[in-house]
Amino acid sequence: MKTLKEKLEDRISKSKEEIEQNEKIIKLISIYPDLRIYSNRWNKEYFSSKLVNKIVTDVEFANACGCCADAPLYAKFYVEIDGIKIYAEPVEVYIGEGSYGGSGYVNIELWENRLDALNINKNVFEKVEKYLEDNKFELYEDLED
Repeated sequence: MKTLKEKLEDRISKSKEEIEQNEKIIKLISIYPDLRIYSNRWNKEYFSSKLVNKIVTDVEFANACGCCADAPLYAKFYVEIDGIKIYAEPVEVYIGEGSYGGSGYVNIELWENRLDALNINKNVFEKVEKYLEDNKFELYEDLED
């Protein structure tokens, strides 16, 4: 069990880390003046800027919810600068959905057009294509019989 002194030292350390991160973000605002905080339905916060759409280097994938088999699948494109992830605008881009009839995702045919319209860096298109291919929709076996 930590002593009160140790607990307070931990708080000070955490506060210093938060100050350092906030100082980095302030510097990033001068480069990306449209930088904003986006909060999803679970109150997770993301820094986003439309100015990074053309330079994003990576992508994360997430379902709209964890309870529905047919939940929409979103791609979240980002670039990491000085240890801070800055996401494209919009943060979540709909690219497919699950299904009650099987596993994996049914991709929407127009996801590439959607990314083009948002000026998303073409270098990440392959990552989306690979994810959708690796997780493509497959009927449950008992439904095929």
